[in-house]
Amino acid sequence: MPRSGSCPGGTSRSGTALATTPNHRDEIRRLKVAAFSHLDYPGARQAIQAVRWRRDTSTGKLTIERVYLITSLSVFDATCTELTTRIRGH
Repeated sequence: MPRSGSCPGGTSRSGTALATTPNHRDEIRRLKVAAFSHLDYPGARQAIQAVRWRRDTSTGKLTIERVYLITSLSVFDATCTELTTRIRGH
């Protein structure tokens, strides 16, 4: 993983997923993950920014949600895809 200037002491990666859900809406989910050697939170190994764009297909209304998370999983324990699945299932 490349070093990132915006993530001192860590590395970063991102992933995007597009889905059409059965509840008549389109969703785009983007995950940005930064792995750190240390954070001021016991056990934290990665910081995550999840952004969700949802468009209701019947009304066209767009909703954008940004969520910040931390996890004790290391970069070797969970890929972006696995993190997205875990976040969605939480």
